[in-house]
Amino acid sequence: MDPSELIYRDYAYVYFLYQKHGITYIVNVSANIEQPADVDNEHFLRCPVNDGYIDKLQPFFAEAHKFIGELWY
Repeated sequence: MDPSELIYRDYAYVYFLYQKHGITYIVNVSANIEQPADVDNEHFLRCPVNDGYIDKLQPFFAEAHKFIGELWY
């Protein structure tokens, strides 16, 4: 089974967990999983990286740091 199918199939449960634990911001590190319709652009950051050994994460560190840092200050 494709991992993205699991994510979509289990989205209702994941959404329940978000609410239960007060998660309101998402950093998504994937190239092809869509932003949930109920999550505002201001609460969502995508780092479009394919799962594997070739894609680099480093180009997204500064943007992710800024996104996460703004939540703490």
